[in-house]
Amino acid sequence: MKYGTVLKFAIFILLPAIFSGCISLKEVGDYSASSVKSIKNFDELGYSFTRSCKDRCLLEQQEKNQIYKELCDCQANTIADSVTGIIYNAVKGYFSGLAILSGSDLTNYSFDPLKKALVEGKFGDIHINSGHADSYASIATILTRTITDGYRKNKLANFIGEANAPIKLLLEALGANLVSLSNKLDLRKDRLINYYFDLFNNKGLSVVDKMKIIVEYNMVMSNIDTKKKLIAAYGNSLKLIATGHQALFDKRNELNIAAIKEQISQYSDNIKTLNAEFNKLTKMD
Repeated sequence: MKYGTVLKFAIFILLPAIFSGCISLKEVGDYSASSVKSIKNFDELGYSFTRSCKDRCLLEQQEKNQIYKELCDCQANTIADSVTGIIYNAVKGYFSGLAILSGSDLTNYSFDPLKKALVEGKFGDIHINSGHADSYASIATILTRTITDGYRKNKLANFIGEANAPIKLLLEALGANLVSLSNKLDLRKDRLINYYFDLFNNKGLSVVDKMKIIVEYNMVMSNIDTKKKLIAAYGNSLKLIATGHQALFDKRNELNIAAIKEQISQYSDNIKTLNAEFNKLTKMD
């Protein structure tokens, strides 16, 4: 068999495998990109531990009908927001890295958000244990090695394999912090109900004043409900992303199989659906 014939035969045999690999990577990239887009909705939640502290302080002043001479002490809540932000940046950074790794260009990727340390301790209403701190350090190391060790497409399975346990723990930690934030909204709602009902039952109010209270009350309650729905929707997205990553981990060495590619695509579609639902809620806020 002549050399040219052998070359053509080799190309004929190899091309399907090459294109099959590209397709699987494209689907991993689509899942990762959808995850990043959904994770970034964190910036659209519109509520924080610091905001919760300031809201509580203002309500206390309204209930007591007085102005505090000193500003409200929200330092612990500000630290809680900072710690939550560090976890968020690690999660976002990982999935951004996964999206880029399943492509071909790592030159535009920045690791700056992961230079901050996540340390063990209690910060306001959130608790960071040694597992969270170790998971953060693991993700930071894995992402840094993406460049220094020359990770590329052939290292994708290793990348997913090493990151699965720590990224799942960080996703859970981020979700747990948001549950704490949602609980604060529940407390705020209960106090506001009592506040408005006491205000409404004031015998000296005119009919017009009572109508204003009713309008304001319904607007405030609706705002709280929307924020709780946003937090819940975001939490559901984190859970789905974690489940999708577990599927990638379980089948990381079989990404060229059609059924696996279809499964990855389904996770991408489901994440996009939750993202669309989140965006609808933001328009209601």
